[in-house]
Amino acid sequence: MEALKKSLDLRLADIPEGGRLRIRLSGVVQGVGFRPFLYRAAKRHGLTGTVKNRGAEVVLEVQGQRLREFMRHIERSAPPLSHVENLQWEKIPQRSEKAFVILESEGQGEKDVMVSPDIALCAACSNEMDDPGDRRYQYPFTNCTDCGPRFTIIAGLPYDRPKTTMKKFAMCPECRREYTDPGDRRYHAQPVSCPNCGPTLQLKIKGRIKKKEPLAAAIKMLRMGKVVALKGVGGYHLCCRALSATALERLRRFKGRENKPFALMATMPMIQKHCLVPAEEKKLLQSPQAPIVLLKARPGDRLVRLAAPGQNRIGFMVPYSPLHRVLIEKMNEPLVMTSANVSDEPILFDDAAPELPRLCDAIVSHDRPILSFADDSVLQVFGKEPYFVRRSRGYVPLPLALPFSAAKTVLALGPMLKTTFCFIEKNRAFVGAHIGDTEANTALAAEKRAALQHPAYPNRLLVEAFPGAEVVEVQHHQAHVAAALAENNETGKAIGIALDGTGLGNDGLIWGGEFFVGGLKGMERVGHLRPIFLPGGDAAAREPWRTALSLLVAMGDGKGARRFAAPPASDSRGARSSRPLTSVAAGS
Repeated sequence: MEALKKSLDLRLADIPEGGRLRIRLSGVVQGVGFRPFLYRAAKRHGLTGTVKNRGAEVVLEVQGQRLREFMRHIERSAPPLSHVENLQWEKIPQRSEKAFVILESEGQGEKDVMVSPDIALCAACSNEMDDPGDRRYQYPFTNCTDCGPRFTIIAGLPYDRPKTTMKKFAMCPECRREYTDPGDRRYHAQPVSCPNCGPTLQLKIKGRIKKKEPLAAAIKMLRMGKVVALKGVGGYHLCCRALSATALERLRRFKGRENKPFALMATMPMIQKHCLVPAEEKKLLQSPQAPIVLLKARPGDRLVRLAAPGQNRIGFMVPYSPLHRVLIEKMNEPLVMTSANVSDEPILFDDAAPELPRLCDAIVSHDRPILSFADDSVLQVFGKEPYFVRRSRGYVPLPLALPFSAAKTVLALGPMLKTTFCFIEKNRAFVGAHIGDTEANTALAAEKRAALQHPAYPNRLLVEAFPGAEVVEVQHHQAHVAAALAENNETGKAIGIALDGTGLGNDGLIWGGEFFVGGLKGMERVGHLRPIFLPGGDAAAREPWRTALSLLVAMGDGKGARRFAAPPASDSRGARSSRPLTSVAAGS
C-alpha cells in the first residue's frame, strides 16, 4: 500500500470534507474483499453511495460529510490481500439516496484484472478451527476473503465462483448466507465452504480408496515411518517424519534424492527448537505468503544432519493451509514437506498423475481440483533484507514493477535449468511459478500449459506454439545481468559479472564467467575467465570431479592429475553412470 499512501498523502488536502466523489481503484482489488470493506467503511463513516467491479477496476461513488476521513481509512486499513496500484478521484454532483449499496459487476476489460496469489490461513479462520463449538472446527478447507486459494483454482475472469474449481460445490444455506451478506467477512469469498457442502478428503493405498477418517489413517502411517503424498494448495507434497532416519531414507529412495536437503514444516515453537529465528525471518514465516525460509540450524542439531546433510541451514515453513495445520498439530512434530516430483521435475498436481503412487506409500487427496500448479516459494534473509531463491506460491501471479515501459507484449521462456516464464506488459513483469528443469518433458509440458540462445535448449521449441510472433534470442549470461538491472530499477550503464556455468555465446563458442558493460538496451562482453576443457560436456556440471581434473591439467599440475582418482560417476537422478571420460572444448 506504499504507493497508495504516497498518493493520498499528496492529495488528501484537496479532498473535500463533504459532497460526492467518484473513485477508481485498480490493482489487486477484486476477489480480496475490497467491496465489502468499502461497504463497511462507508456505513462506519455515515456515507451513502455505490460500489461495483468494472473490468479491472473497483468504481466507487461515495457521498457525505466525512469523505477525507473515509479516504484515510482506505489507505490505513485496506484488505490484507489487496494491492492498489492506482487511485483516481473526481468531484461529481450529489444525489438523493439513503444507503450505500454493492452493485452487480460489469465485465469489460477483464484481461487487465489482476488475480490474488494463494494466501495462508488468516487469524480469524484459525480461531474458528480451534473452537469446538464452531461449525468449521478442524475443517481442512476453511477460508474467507482474507485467506485461502485463489490463483490455483481460477479457470477464468472475472473471478467468480462459477469460474473456479469450486463451481461443483453447491453452497449450503449457512454458507450462502455468509457469501451474500456484505457485512460478513466471507462476502463473495469464492472458495467458501464448510463440512456440509465443501470438498472432502480421501486416502488411497495401493489403488484402494479409504474415505472413513482418511487423515487419521494417514497419521497412523506417518508414525510408522511411511511416506504419504498430501494434496496441498498448489500441488502434492511428500511428507514423512523429519526426525526419523528410517522415514527419510525411505523418502530418498522414492524420490531418487540421495543427499539434497528437504523442506520442512512445523509450528513456530517447533522451528525455534531447531533453528535460530531472528525477527526478520519470523516475520517472513508468519506472513500471508508463508514461504519456505532458509534458517540457520542450532549448533549440533540432529535435524539438520538428517534433513539437510552437509548444510548449516534448514528450509522451514509454517502450516499455511488448514489441512497442513490439522496434520502438523495432530502429529505434534516437524514433518518433511517436499514437492511430490522426481528430482528437478515440476510439482505433481494432477490427481491422475501416474508417477504419484510410485513416490509414496499412500495418497491423501481431496475433490477440489488444482488448475494452476504453484510450488512453495523459498527465501533467505541477508542483511535484514529478504531475497528470493524461488518465487512461486504466495507471490505469483502478482507482477513486478519495471523501470521502463515495453512497447510490445513480451513472453520470455527462460533457461533450461530452474526455469519459469515471464510476460511483460508495459511496465509490469508477470513472472510465472517455478517449473523445474525443461530437460524433462514433463517440465516442458508444464511450461507450455502455464504459458535462450542455445540450439539444444528445449524451451526454444515452445516458440513454435506462437506462430507469427517476433523471436528475440538472448544470451544466457546477458539475460542474468539484464534481470539484475531491471530488478534494481537500474536504467543506466553498469558492469555486470555472470558466474553461472556455461552457455552458448554470441560468437558461437561456449561462454562461462563473463564480464559485461552496458545496460538494458544492450551490453558488450569485455572480459571472461580463461577457457578450459570441460570433460564430458554437460556431464561435468553433474560430476564436478571432471572439472577438478581439467583444472589440474590447465594449471600444469600433471603430477596431481595423475594421482587424481575419479569417484564412481552418477547421473542427475543419483544412478551410477558408466559413461567414458571424453574431452570437449568449453569455457568456464
